[in-house]
Amino acid sequence: MNNTVKTLKEKYDNQEREENYLWSQLLKRKRLEQNRTLEEVSKGICSPSYLSKIENGQVDADAIYYKALFEKLDLKYEKVRQNRPIEIMPYLIKLYLLEQRDEVKAKIHEIATAKYYSESEMEQILLFNSLISDSLDEAKYYLTSLEVVRNTLTKEELWFITYCNALYLYKKNNFLEASEICKVLTGLTDVKEEYKVALYSLILEISFITLDIGKFFHYYELLNQLKLKNQLYTISLIHQMERIVLIAPSNYDYALKEMKRITECLKDNEVLVECYHLCLGIIYYCKGEYRLAYKTADVKNPSTRLTALMAAVVIKTKNFKECVSFEGIVKEKDYKNCTNPYYCFIEAAKFILEQYTADEMYYYYKNTLIPILHTMGLNYLKKLAIEEFTQLAIFLGRYKDSMKYLIECKPKKRLLQLIKNI
Repeated sequence: MNNTVKTLKEKYDNQEREENYLWSQLLKRKRLEQNRTLEEVSKGICSPSYLSKIENGQVDADAIYYKALFEKLDLKYEKVRQNRPIEIMPYLIKLYLLEQRDEVKAKIHEIATAKYYSESEMEQILLFNSLISDSLDEAKYYLTSLEVVRNTLTKEELWFITYCNALYLYKKNNFLEASEICKVLTGLTDVKEEYKVALYSLILEISFITLDIGKFFHYYELLNQLKLKNQLYTISLIHQMERIVLIAPSNYDYALKEMKRITECLKDNEVLVECYHLCLGIIYYCKGEYRLAYKTADVKNPSTRLTALMAAVVIKTKNFKECVSFEGIVKEKDYKNCTNPYYCFIEAAKFILEQYTADEMYYYYKNTLIPILHTMGLNYLKKLAIEEFTQLAIFLGRYKDSMKYLIECKPKKRLLQLIKNI
């Protein structure tokens, strides 16, 4: 766990009172950015010690002091108050959750050209922008930069940056580490509803991927209790579909009926349509209807997740028809040097097409695929990879390896069955 997460937890655990109000924080940060001393800025207005108390939220200073002090820093106090929201990050997150992406971009552009924010505030805003734009290298830069100044940040700012860290790890497909950071955040109180919605939604995504069913249903109920959730059409529908996938093994007919009902709600929303095809495809896959699973995922310009689902069918069935179709989809893409779990799984499917030897596939599964899939938790892709690896290990006489992983995914009955086939 990084230092920012630790610092955040310490501040919440100690229940330290946050007394640095917005204008006091901005005043202090702008003074430090300009390398101005307390004596220099306070001269002719108040004592240096009184300015220090203002900056640290220890006194309720009159607006006349703020006006004069801001002017010392080349800022118009009235314009600052007029031109920036009191709580910019919850505001941006709410816009994002409501899918008002154009408004988010417009507001961020407006902020970037204004001087009413401190450098650390700007970095937080740009961090969020890079994450929602999937500019992950840029996001990593801002996370590193903000880590350096963590001790100067407020409790709420630390919460936000920590959430961004979890979101970054999620987007990097490191679901287990992201889940650990989310666990820290769920234990903290006095969190704004916008932040709760964002956090619970992220936890649901991670829980769905890692098949943590208990956690999924727990936070599904918590999310439904939040008022803001009723305004979030896309997010709500995505989690409904994920819920159907998780309950499907107990009643496939009911699950398929519910998915059919949802088709009327997609509204040509690309995000919803992609999620629908993925969830329906996984249901078919888990039901053993592999051709239907493949057909469901085989859409125009399939996402990485959908391509990985098709790869799972190819690996599972080794069906010639699907193999030929799959080869056409991935023939122009090179996944060999990629560390993305989905891409590596797709690469494993390509080995079947290229007729790799059992030894070659065994070492790829052992040294590359399974270790990378480990970051995703125990999902359907990892289960299949372990099953395939186990069968390869048994075939090659490497029985220790076969036992090591098979127990993780298979009941003893299935284990014994495979051993009997040696």
